[in-house]
Amino acid sequence: MIMEQTEIRRPRLEELDICRAIAALSVLLIHITAVPVGVMDKTSLLFRLFFAVNRGLQYSVPLFLIMSALLEAYALKGKEAFDFKGFYPKKSKRVLLPYLAWSVIYMGFNLLLTKFGYFQAMNEARELIDIFVWGKAYYHLYFLVILMQFYLLLPLLFYSQKSGSLRWFSGLFLSYLLQIAFYYGIGKQIYPYFPNIIMTFPWYFFVLNGGFLLGLFYREKEKWQRCRPWFGLITLLSLLYYLWKCFRLEYVPQEPIALYMPVWYLYTFGISFLWLDISAVIACRSGKWVNGLKTIGKYSYGIYLIHPLVLTLHLKVLDRLPVPGSFLYALMILALTASVLLISLGAARFLSAGRWAKYTAWLIGGK
Repeated sequence: MIMEQTEIRRPRLEELDICRAIAALSVLLIHITAVPVGVMDKTSLLFRLFFAVNRGLQYSVPLFLIMSALLEAYALKGKEAFDFKGFYPKKSKRVLLPYLAWSVIYMGFNLLLTKFGYFQAMNEARELIDIFVWGKAYYHLYFLVILMQFYLLLPLLFYSQKSGSLRWFSGLFLSYLLQIAFYYGIGKQIYPYFPNIIMTFPWYFFVLNGGFLLGLFYREKEKWQRCRPWFGLITLLSLLYYLWKCFRLEYVPQEPIALYMPVWYLYTFGISFLWLDISAVIACRSGKWVNGLKTIGKYSYGIYLIHPLVLTLHLKVLDRLPVPGSFLYALMILALTASVLLISLGAARFLSAGRWAKYTAWLIGGK
C-alpha cells in the first residue's frame, strides 16, 4: 500500500515494507476466505476454521490506515507549519486520481459481469455520486475514501498535537475514550439511518490518531516498545472475546452486539502495534522470503487495487466446481490464494515498471 513520506531527511522505515506485505496478504486472505464462508455448511469444522481466519484478519485495513498516519506524523514531526501547497497536489496524484480511475474501471467491470443490470443497481442507489463519495464502485475502495478524509483533516491533527503536550500513551488512551464516546453517543445511534458512517474518519479515529501518535514518537520507539507484553496481553484477550462474539453473532439469533466494537478497536490497534514490532525484527534479517515480503510490500498498493478483479474472474471458474466436504477444499483455496496473489503482483509490477509504465504507473500511485 502506498504511504509515501513527505520529503525530509530522516531514516527510511524499512520495517514498513514488511508490514505493508503483511497487511496486503491479510486483505487478500479476508476476501478469499469469504468465499468458503459464504457457501460451506456452517456446522462443519472447516467452515469454523475459515470463519475464524476471516474474522481474525479484520485488522488489515486498520493496519494500512495506522501505517499511513504513522508515516505522515513521522515526516511532520518537528515542522513548524503544514505544507498545504506541497502536500495536497502530491496526494491528489497518488490517491485521488487512482481512486477515481479504479472506480470507473470497476464500474465498467461490473457492467461486463452483469450486462446492464449494474446500471439498474446504480439507479436503486439513488445517485451515481453516492458511488464515488463512499467508494461503492467495488467492495475494497472504501479504504481510499477513509484515507482521503484523513488527509483532509491531517492539518487539524498536526496543529492540535504539534506542541507535544500529550505523551503517546496518554494520547492513545484519550483517543480510545473519544472513540468509544463517539461510537455509543453518535455512531451506534446514526448507523441505522446512515450506514455510510462506518466509512468516515470518526469511525476510524482511534486507529488513525493512534497511528499518528506512534509516528510522532516513533524515534522513541524503544521506550514505548517496553509496553510490548501489555499490548500482547490486551491483544490476546480482545481477540478471544472478539472471535467468541463473532461466532455468537453468526450462530445465535438476535445476539446482542454488546462490547463488540470497543473490543474490535483494541484488537485491531493492538495487533497492528505487534505487527509493526515483528516487522522491525524481520526487516533486519535476510533471505529469499524476506525479499519476497519486501517485494509484496513494494507493490502492495497495486495488489490491493487489482486483486478483487482477479479474484472475481477466478470465482467465475471456481463457482462451477462442487463444494467438497473435506480439507481438499482448503487446498483449493490455498491454490486460489497463490494464483490471485501472483497475478495481482505481476499486474502491479507491469503497471509500475513495465514497458508502458510512464503511461500507467499513476494508476497505482506511481509517478
